[in-house]
Amino acid sequence: MTAARPLRVCYFGTYSVGEGYPVNRVLIEGLRRAGVSVWECRAGLWDDPADPGSSKWQAPRGALGRLGLAVRWAGAWGRLIARWLIGPPTDVVIVGYLGQVDLLLARALTRWPRRPVVLNALFSVYDTVVNDRRLLAPGSFLARLVRRLDRWSCRAADLVLLDTEAHIGYFSSEFGLPRDRFRRVFVGSDRAPAPPPRRAPGEPCRVLFVGTFIPLHGVDAIVAAAERLRAAEPRIDLRLIGRGQGFAAAAREIERLGLSRVELIGRWMGGSELADAFADADVCLGIFGATAKAQRVIPSKVFDALAAARPVVTADTPAARELLTHGVDAWLCPADDPGALAEALLALARDPALRARLAAGARRTFETRCSPEVIGREARAILEELVSPREPRFTGSAL
Repeated sequence: MTAARPLRVCYFGTYSVGEGYPVNRVLIEGLRRAGVSVWECRAGLWDDPADPGSSKWQAPRGALGRLGLAVRWAGAWGRLIARWLIGPPTDVVIVGYLGQVDLLLARALTRWPRRPVVLNALFSVYDTVVNDRRLLAPGSFLARLVRRLDRWSCRAADLVLLDTEAHIGYFSSEFGLPRDRFRRVFVGSDRAPAPPPRRAPGEPCRVLFVGTFIPLHGVDAIVAAAERLRAAEPRIDLRLIGRGQGFAAAAREIERLGLSRVELIGRWMGGSELADAFADADVCLGIFGATAKAQRVIPSKVFDALAAARPVVTADTPAARELLTHGVDAWLCPADDPGALAEALLALARDPALRARLAAGARRTFETRCSPEVIGREARAILEELVSPREPRFTGSAL
């Protein structure tokens, strides 16, 4: 864009801006801080403060449930069309996560005059519901339909944003698309840094996990590690916050093992309450699942820990290695290995100086690689390349 006018972006869709998935909030705020003019053409469809992460993945039950979802989606699209028609001029449209279906509407609305459309995919819906969460049987009609939706939306978009290079490799291979159709933009976080907690001598080391208890989180490995640490010295207390697919199984196992040092809070925390939980934590946990998707993602809980300046322990995966360095800004351990996780937590509990070094490294990595400011500058450069008339590098195809 010229110096006289900033890049104009429409952020479009039924996307969520709640606590559970910060990817849309961070990208919007980052672009604005980078000098991009962003207007939101949004009709919220997935907003549920009590269940920000898992509600969108629950298939409606029965014909009435499916009809109700279709009616709500049609109403949201009607509101999106009305807002689009009266909205300001735009140079590029970004369809916010979860936007594979909304991409089809955005593509139709940008036919004339044609403007580039970017899909902020974050990850594959097919991979999530079929391979990772196993909500649909492989080869079923719905599974095939979801896979086609993933591929069609990526083909229809001029560019697709994903969270890691590992995910780009998966998309390119799984859907037969060239790698230059995708660009990596980290999820990031808008969480504020927190001062280190003040502990009196002999107080327990407090470990925090926040999540939706989905398979890639590996909560079973966390609970098994807690069982190994039940008599550890110094004492290690674990707090699990959230609710989702594997919550009931985790609750039963914690009760069966009699883990008195594990506090299970079966609801979502947001705002200042969640900020207080981070401020009270000595160590934060990432993910430890054995699923293939767990190898390809850096979850928002890891970015939140980096932003809050907390030592984070997470699985040593190709995705994690794109951002993190073991012993510098995080503690990486093998996935699905309760023994290794227990050893990592014990080492950190016994060494406050190590926790302090990892906390400082975490915040430094956040500020230099995945803050809203950094993400906004990187995304702006990507979008300016996309709309440049000199090199029409990305060419989305029609369905």
